[in-house]
Amino acid sequence: MLCHLPNPGRLWELLIPGAEVILTKNEKGKTDFTVIGVKSSEGPILLHTHRTNDLVEALLANDGIPSLKGYKVIKREITRGNSRFDFLLETPQGGPFLLEVKSCTLFGSQGAMFPDAPSSRATKHVSELGKISTEGTEGGILFVVHSPKSRWFCPEYHTDPDFARAILAEKNRLKISSLAVKWDEDLSVTASPREIPIRWETLEAEFRDKGGCLALFHLPHRDQIAIHREKEISLGKGFWVLATGASNSLQKIASRLKNRLPSPKIIPFRANHDLGPSLSGALTQIASQKIDVGPLLPQEAGAHLFRFDENPLESSSFVKIIIETRINRLNI
Repeated sequence: MLCHLPNPGRLWELLIPGAEVILTKNEKGKTDFTVIGVKSSEGPILLHTHRTNDLVEALLANDGIPSLKGYKVIKREITRGNSRFDFLLETPQGGPFLLEVKSCTLFGSQGAMFPDAPSSRATKHVSELGKISTEGTEGGILFVVHSPKSRWFCPEYHTDPDFARAILAEKNRLKISSLAVKWDEDLSVTASPREIPIRWETLEAEFRDKGGCLALFHLPHRDQIAIHREKEISLGKGFWVLATGASNSLQKIASRLKNRLPSPKIIPFRANHDLGPSLSGALTQIASQKIDVGPLLPQEAGAHLFRFDENPLESSSFVKIIIETRINRLNI
């Protein structure tokens, strides 16, 4: 069955094989169904980004967003500068206000982050709003977190450092807030959404060019892999993950691995300290094989290779390691 998914995110932690999705029938279009949500242990999660804007419009009409109390919707989808924004609002003082809504589906046990994949569009929105705000029109960003358990929000700096840099640069010019939402089984909202704090101090402390990364690649058959210049290692078929820490120069390490390994998927983790030992320790518990390649990679001390029979991105235990390292370790 081919379905349309109106969500640009990766959704690794939600769309694991076996996950139950919520569909609507399409009367027209190229697909028979549209995915609007996915079921989780905490309840349904909305994936349809356009429906998030419908919710925000209804909340604004009833003063249901504390940080935007008294703001009125003038128009949806308005073009200013080189971008289209979700809402033109009127402030309580009668002035114009541009609001961009971002739908957040990436969350851990307490925290939430956006985006879950690099988004040049989101970065452009932030920079354009900042520029427009200096010209007399106020602007803001509302992150709608589709999890009632979330207690804090932070811009995602692991995957999209450009977005993190842009929002840090504009945070004092824009009105930025985050809202945790509980969806009922019929994808309606009856409980009042709750505003949650944005952890700017976490972003400023952890957004460093260090931490660690995973490089995932697939070998359909046994092969010789040159992991460092002329140094080769023989690896059997399967899915392999090279895990390494970075006490500095994380970006350079990730670039080297991307150039040397066969079509790898790079998964970075940014922090103010080396995350290599914790990443390797966690992967040791779930991999079928572990190889110490630290001696072959002098610039990536403590590096290890881990083998998996199946794609680990389709494994909840592997995805849990990503969430634990990127989000849950920041809980306080």
